[in-house]
Amino acid sequence: MKTGREYLNNILYNRKMALVLAFLLIVYHLVRLVYFIRNNDVDMVLRQSIWK
Repeated sequence: MKTGREYLNNILYNRKMALVLAFLLIVYHLVRLVYFIRNNDVDMVLRQSIWK
């Protein structure tokens, strides 16, 4: 919808904000992956894998 208003354009189309959010998402997923691997043995990881 084109209204001609630019309320959040400086935030939504900000390259620096996009890079920071991408970095935080990568760190979040890596932490979750390490936590999962440390709390489960190899058999459990393979059992819950989608690449069986």
